Amino acid sequence: AALAHEKRMQEAYRKGEDIHILTAATVTGKDITEVTSEDRQRAKAVNFGFLYGMGAKNFVTYAFDEYDLTFSQEEAEQVRNRFFSLYNGLTIWHYEIEDFVRRHGYVVSPLGRIRRLPDVHSPDRYLQYEAVRQAINSPVQATASDFTLTAMVILHNLFKESARLDAQVIGQVHDSIMVECDEETADEVARRIKEVMETEVPDYVAKRFGYHFPLPLSAEVHIGQKWGRPEVVLD
Repeated sequence: AALAHEKRMQEAYRKGEDIHILTAATVTGKDITEVTSEDRQRAKAVNFGFLYGMGAKNFVTYAFDEYDLTFSQEEAEQVRNRFFSLYNGLTIWHYEIEDFVRRHGYVVSPLGRIRRLPDVHSPDRYLQYEAVRQAINSPVQATASDFTLTAMVILHNLFKESARLDAQVIGQVHDSIMVECDEETADEVARRIKEVMETEVPDYVAKRFGYHFPLPLSAEVHIGQKWGRPEVVLD
């Protein structure tokens, strides 16, 4: 939404709308209030597939392999058309990224990470297609990763300097950070983690890298006695 300047997506995030439900309503033709959990699950495949430039043919395989969902070729074409009708700013963004990577052979994230993609100049059209898809994907994933790493740095320094919060960052999984702390301070630690990820990270990135993220960030924090088994979700 931010990198593509896609207006409907940006509106959804500013309003706190569920992006998967929004997509599901569009591709099924249902009212948002009528969207089922199954519709939403199918919309996840749609969002994460077509967002990064996937064609309808590859989407059929991707949806089955990654989500155990079945789409016919005709259904995939229809869903793809509806997706880009809803988020028409993505089409322009895809063309811009493809043009840039074909001319330069690399892409750059907002924070300056460079991804070199020499296969975009390959005589093999499949390798070219994959390079373009990675060119669209890489700046998004790099920015999300840098935001997560920034949060880890801020939290590490916060816990190190705090005499009251006995906590430490112990790991990262994709866009999630794992922190261990005393049970007595768990609620306070959770609130500070949420504060850092939602408010302090974009401020830090703006000051250090000059990139002003244009949308609100939201973080979901879970508290549990065991790794991977949340018992409480912090609102």
